[in-house]
Amino acid sequence: MTRKQVPGDPPPDTHPATMKRLLANAPTTISPERLWHILAVMSAPAGERGAEPTAEGKSPPIGEEMAVQLLLRLRVMAPTLLAAVITRGEEFELVRRPTGLRKRAPKACFANAMNVVMAREGLLYAEGFALTYLGWFHHAWVVDGDDHAIEVTWEPPGLRYVGVTLTPKEAAQRITHPDGGWGSCFDLPVKGRLRR
Repeated sequence: MTRKQVPGDPPPDTHPATMKRLLANAPTTISPERLWHILAVMSAPAGERGAEPTAEGKSPPIGEEMAVQLLLRLRVMAPTLLAAVITRGEEFELVRRPTGLRKRAPKACFANAMNVVMAREGLLYAEGFALTYLGWFHHAWVVDGDDHAIEVTWEPPGLRYVGVTLTPKEAAQRITHPDGGWGSCFDLPVKGRLRR
């Protein structure tokens, strides 16, 4: 299965004030359709894969208040990453870790994913939001040549993965934290501001 782009339209019955509220809280200038669809994908029940457009090409409706609350939570959690996910994010289907690729240290997803893509050819660094039974979390994983998510930190793995990919070179240029450690490619403080 290849990764899927996340196009879509807000449901026709979405109140204009709700869309205005969502767009006012979005971290970047985007189309209402793209914002609504990303929120619909991330609001689908945990057991379901993504929010597939309906036969009419519309995204499945989600509660308006749920969409606003999800957006506000993600904006606080990782605003620069959220902007990247909204503008070019994709949902990745999880596959089992390949033989020879072991689970890495807990609570070190950014470093774990970076170490794996630097050591193995053909993998991409991915950062975004992963769903667990406790909700969505800012997270990093790797993506194989077939565009599948491979979890290298969590056991058990997440339920769903929505994010953006970077080549190992792109990730290496962005991931080093000012104190010498590794962290997010998108939302680390750098000299008093967020890294872009």
